[in-house]
Amino acid sequence: MIRFSDTSLDRVTFDDVRNIYAQLHLHLTPEKEVLLRAIFDDNSLFPKLRLRNISTVPFVQYIARWDSRYENGYANRPSQKVGTSSATHPDQVVKYIYQHFRGVIAAEADKAESDHSIFMTIENLVGELLEEYLAFKLHPHGFYCAWGETLNKVDFCSIGGVLLQVKNSDNSENSSSSSVRAGTTIVKWFRRFSMRYNTYNWEEIRGITGCNDLNEDDFRAFILGILQTNTRIIAP
Repeated sequence: MIRFSDTSLDRVTFDDVRNIYAQLHLHLTPEKEVLLRAIFDDNSLFPKLRLRNISTVPFVQYIARWDSRYENGYANRPSQKVGTSSATHPDQVVKYIYQHFRGVIAAEADKAESDHSIFMTIENLVGELLEEYLAFKLHPHGFYCAWGETLNKVDFCSIGGVLLQVKNSDNSENSSSSSVRAGTTIVKWFRRFSMRYNTYNWEEIRGITGCNDLNEDDFRAFILGILQTNTRIIAP
């Protein structure tokens, strides 16, 4: 039995992957094949998928989990989500300071607190919607989304092997995302310049992908379409 640890899967061929898909009655789409081939070309792209002791996991089990992550990621993409209210209670001293700093009554402070929570939710949603927008627009250009984080720290892979990491803003990258690109060919792109008002970076990704109709107006039209279709995407 082939296990994940077998000399970094040197003994595994892509025919083995096809056989596993057939054995498990799973659908190996062209998009999944592009992503999996990228992983075989560079084993550092293998996601750990929250498996304990991954080195001892039978490879067939890993493929089953990988495929499930991909399918679930696509099924639960942002346009299909139903928003839920946060279970975290805000620190009330923040509202207390705001109320006295602004000189407002408690009801106004309550509204400011509620609006801040909604803004934070929307800010996180924008990054997710950006990935879905790109998945829709880039697919005809041979760039496929790694739904469900099925590539380690990489969001898209092209048929030609281009690895693309997407961020919403130039200041939204953490050290983990940055370190994984060190010594690799992973290309990073961000949508907006955080220190420039209403300034965006679409020209760069048009050059990377060859998709010339990527722009801020089109992205906003895409978002509006989702908001009109899925009225429950943000919890009230």
